[in-house]
Amino acid sequence: MTLTSEAKEELAAVDERRPPVRLAELTAYLRFSGEPGTVGGRLAVPAGSPAIAERVAGLLSAVADGAVAVKPGPEGGPAALVEAAGPASAVLARTGLTTRSGHRTVGLPPALVGGEPAELEAAWRGAFLAAGQLADPARATSLEVACPGLDIDDADLSEREREQLDTLESAPGAALVGAARRLGLGAKTRSARGGHRVAVRDGEHVVALLNRMGAYRAALLWDRARLKREAHAEVNRLANFDDANQRRSSAAAAKSAARARRALEILGADADAHLLEAAQLRIKHDKASLEELGRLADPQMTKDAIAGRLRRLFDSADRQAKKLGVPDTLDAARS
Repeated sequence: MTLTSEAKEELAAVDERRPPVRLAELTAYLRFSGEPGTVGGRLAVPAGSPAIAERVAGLLSAVADGAVAVKPGPEGGPAALVEAAGPASAVLARTGLTTRSGHRTVGLPPALVGGEPAELEAAWRGAFLAAGQLADPARATSLEVACPGLDIDDADLSEREREQLDTLESAPGAALVGAARRLGLGAKTRSARGGHRVAVRDGEHVVALLNRMGAYRAALLWDRARLKREAHAEVNRLANFDDANQRRSSAAAAKSAARARRALEILGADADAHLLEAAQLRIKHDKASLEELGRLADPQMTKDAIAGRLRRLFDSADRQAKKLGVPDTLDAARS
């Protein structure tokens, strides 16, 4: 079972008895599950699993005029259908998804978006149960909810009509983003192939949202996997950083050794004894760091001391090369 499935099974078992909170969850579920269909004049709501179907049936029973039943979904369709007796228009009006005149509410009902924190959490729970997806924490960090499309062929629509359609289709996502912000969490809508999506990408916000919806165990499991991935990535980053530093250090040591060889060719016996010693040490250990050269010296010296001697050696050799009109130590390092 995926973490998405585990989270939904856990959310389907959340014990919530407050009527306004239950209504908020049902409203969001109905909106994000798409336009509810009808079977023989009765409302038919799709559900992705038997557990979700049972939860939706329980939520619907409070607003439907008649009995609510769970039935197997059609072949190739959702796992189950929740059918409610009575006109579908009455259920949609009671949830606020349609106005008194019967027009479709854009997004989510304003009363829900401006509701109490528990109602906002329930709205997210309903939306996630209907169309939510948790990214595999071993690969990415996100929680997404797909927004319902309007199932309208836009081939013959004008540019303005397409823009209006796009606004209508993105409205549920915008409402969900507003609910997340009121809960202190970051969410954004994005346009993806096949429609709009609401995404929470900050790992800590994903965990907080799962907890606020009621998926405590899924939040713990998801966060553990996320932290493991991030720790592994940090180890790799540090290893790559160390490798890059080592390569730069080796390249610098090789150039320094080439300059030391050229300095001895220029100065010959005129080099000071202590500078000659530093040059020979650099040439002999052409991959060692300055700190390592200092430890190899006899007597030992600091890396600043060995660097100072090499610098004076190069300066002296370069001045002499200029007088003689011959290539200096920098030319040797570049070749």
